Amino acid sequence: MSKPNQRNSHLFMRIIVTFCCFIIALMALWYWGMGGDFSSVQNFIMSRGGLTNTNAKPPALFYQTIGVGTGLDDSSSPTKTVNNMFTLELQVVATRSQADRMISDLLKRGVRAFYTEHSDKNGKKIFSIRRGLYSTLEEAQSASRILLAQRSLRNRVVELSP
Repeated sequence: MSKPNQRNSHLFMRIIVTFCCFIIALMALWYWGMGGDFSSVQNFIMSRGGLTNTNAKPPALFYQTIGVGTGLDDSSSPTKTVNNMFTLELQVVATRSQADRMISDLLKRGVRAFYTEHSDKNGKKIFSIRRGLYSTLEEAQSASRILLAQRSLRNRVVELSP
């Protein structure tokens, strides 16, 4: 015959195991209800405050001028200069806040981009949203076609001036 304390500990263990099984079953049902895709579960959790600080904006790349710098493409070299270089221009906006918003939206879609501040023909400040640095026109045109085909992002190839 078992002792009363031993019976209580067995009962307690049964309750704990039952509770854990219940939680696992609920999580499995929820997971399958989300389409069985972990990324949708992760997006759901992150949209509700998540496990980290969701108020932090994703890092975006902002440049006042292109100058000499690292490319945003794996094929670009950090030692290239602006002379005879090409980039993809995705859009031109009137304000820095519009440029910041566009960069953030593109980053959420998986497209790294930057903006360049310059003046239009009338001297008004404008912001060009751009992606990549390419050493040849053909390389830039190829990247342009790929960006349009894979991300449905209209763009145009522009030559950077020194």
